[in-house]
Parts: sequence; structure tokens; C-alpha cells
Amino acid sequence: MTIFQIKRTLEIMLLKSHLIIASSFVLGGGLLREIAIARTFGISKELDIYVALSSIYLFLGTQIPTSIETSIISKHANMKETEIEDVILSSISFLTWCYIFIGIIIILFGKNIFKLLFNFKEETDIAIKILVFMIPSALFLANSVIIRSLLFIKDRQFIGIIIPGVISVSAAVSISMLGKFIGIYALPLGTLIGGIVSFFATYRKEIRSNRIKFFNLFLSHPRGFMALASAAVIIILGECVFQVGYTAERSIGSRLPQGSLSTYYYSLALLNVFLTVIISPNNVYLFPKIAKWYNNKERLFYRIRRIIIALFFIGCVSSVTIANFGHYILQIFLERGKFGSEETTLTFSALQILCYALPIMCCARICKYTLYSLGDYHSTIWSNGARVGTLVATAVWTVPRFGLRGLCYAVVLASFASVLTLLIRLEYRKRLVNI
Repeated sequence: MTIFQIKRTLEIMLLKSHLIIASSFVLGGGLLREIAIARTFGISKELDIYVALSSIYLFLGTQIPTSIETSIISKHANMKETEIEDVILSSISFLTWCYIFIGIIIILFGKNIFKLLFNFKEETDIAIKILVFMIPSALFLANSVIIRSLLFIKDRQFIGIIIPGVISVSAAVSISMLGKFIGIYALPLGTLIGGIVSFFATYRKEIRSNRIKFFNLFLSHPRGFMALASAAVIIILGECVFQVGYTAERSIGSRLPQGSLSTYYYSLALLNVFLTVIISPNNVYLFPKIAKWYNNKERLFYRIRRIIIALFFIGCVSSVTIANFGHYILQIFLERGKFGSEETTLTFSALQILCYALPIMCCARICKYTLYSLGDYHSTIWSNGARVGTLVATAVWTVPRFGLRGLCYAVVLASFASVLTLLIRLEYRKRLVNI
């Protein structure tokens, strides 16, 4: 083995150790947040409202910026760093003004929108106060995610991965210190503080351009953003379709007995713990690699097939683990304070159903990233459309008969329909592109 090969091997080992440490931090932060939420709020009406509104935070703080991040990585991975910075800075400027406009719309019409979507007729004031924290929190998180794309392109994944962990730890600290005094508002407040910390940390670390100083950043004209707008808009459209289904889940849950959305939230939280361990280090490491494999004609589909099989197998093992030991995991981590044995039983009954979606969920994002690298930004629209259609069609029959468990059945079937559509599209693209 040559000195170069030894050096490269050591670099790969160091990178993997960093990914493991970062993923462990995110996992630990997420667990701390869920423990703090369970202990302070349990299964309650307040948490139901927050979970219902979390669809807005997910869309603005994660889905839209992730779409832009995906476009930057897939289209600009081989550009110079300064050119990528132009795109990132312009994207931040564009998003900031969009989110200011969205905030104004929510202030003016938020109560009516909330009443229309969710069955919380007397809690609109609580909802609006939560949204006051959520919108700026989503803005700071979104801008951090966009800056993260530069980190991933440069193979500096550590800081990018730990962003969710920073926000989770901030939320956990806020709930522990202020939950007894300000109630559910401590959760979005902690999320806001974590988002601010993440944004300034990534901005100061990675954006070195002196041409646009920070205080002029939000006044810059989004010219660079238009270079990736065609791809980003299509991806965002697909995420909008996904958001319809995500909001529909919570809208249906708000019409179930009190505490149903809280129970659903805790079930998904434990499921996301396993997804974080399985997916996060693989996604951030593999997506830039996939774009480069395609550009360099390096047996893309052969490698992707092996990755999908491995992720599916790991997902199956995790699913069996949750189905058999999920009750004990809930007891160990969440059963304290206002979250008692009854809440554990209710949560596990939903978790036993949702865990069957885990194997297919492990494969979803890698399929999306491969299609994006091939320049196919339309498949996610079809995929999310299949998800929404299956969810609504199934929920109409299952929810009136089985309640919350019926909603979980619908979500599992919708997840399978979504990923199956992606796999079909991926196979179709494989026949068009011989790699």
C-alpha cells in the first residue's frame, strides 16, 4: 500500500468517525427534547396544537430549503466555491423576503386558516402565538440548511449534520427551564434560539465572501438564485404536494379524541430516532458522491442498488426491534412526569403499526437523490401525489373504524405507495441512461 493510499484510508476513517459523532449528537439531542416534552406536556391539548402546526415549520424550515440545497448540490457540485457562495447568498436573500411575506399573511389570516384546516375551534389564540415563534425559527433554520450545501460539497459534513442536534438541545433546555412558566411556548422559543445559533455558526464558518457583508445580505438581489430556480421550483412543487398529505394527516388527527395527535407525535419521534441513525450519515455522505458518480460515469445504478438493498435490510431489522421492544424503549426514555404507563401503552399501539413503514422509508431519500442527480426533478411530484392519494383514500375507510390506529394504517400504505413510485421511476431512468 502506497503512502497516498494510507493517507486516503486514514481520511476516510476520520470522516466516518466524525459522521458517527455528529449523528450521535443529533440522536442524543433528539432524545433529550422528546424526554423534556413528554415529562412536561405528556399527552395534552397544547401539544396537539403544536403538532398540528409543526407541518408549517417542517415545510418552511426543512422542505423548501432542502429542495434548494438539493438543487445546489446536484447542479453546482463542480463549481468554484465563490460561485456557489453567490448562489447561496442570493438564495438566503430570496427566502428571507418570501418568509417575511408569509409571516404577514399568517398574522392577517392565520386564525381563519387554522380553523379551516384543524378542528381546534377555541384555541386559535394559542396557535397564532406559537406561529409567531415558528416563522422566524423556520427562517433561520432554512438559511442554515442552504449554507449547509456548501459544507456537503466540500466534504465537511460534521457541522451540517449537527444542526438538528443544536436545535433539539436548545428546545430541551428551554422546555426544562421555562416549560412550567410559559407552557407550550417554551418549545417553539427553544427551537427559535437553536435556529439562530445554527445560522450564525454556519454563516461565520463557511461564507467568506467580503463582497456582501452580513447587514447587506438580505438586501442583495437574488440573481444567483435564478440559476437553479428551474430545478428548485420543481422540487418545491413536489414538496408542496407532500405538504398536502402531511397537513392532511394532522387535520384528520385533530378530529380524533384529544391527545391523538400527541400520541402520533411520540410514535413518529421514536421512529425518527432509528431513521436518524440509519439515514443521516448515509444521506449527507452519499448525495454529493452520487452526483459525482453520475458526472464521472462510475456505475451509478449498480452502486445505488447495493445501497438500497443494504438500507432496506437495516430498516427491516430496526422494524422488528421496534415491534418487539418498542414498549420497553418508551418506558425507559419517555415514561416520566406527565407521561405515564397509560400514555406508553397508547403510544406503543400506534408505533406497532408505523414501524412497518421503516424499511421502505430508509430507501426513500436515496432514491430521490439519485433521481435528482440524473436531472429528474419531476418524479417526486408523482411520488408525493401517490402518497397523498393513497393516504386520503385509505384514511376515509380506516379512520372511522379504527381511530388513530386507522390513521397509522393509512400512513404506512401511503409510504409504500410513495417509495414504490420512486423505484418505478428509477428503473425507468435506468433504461434511458446506461451507467
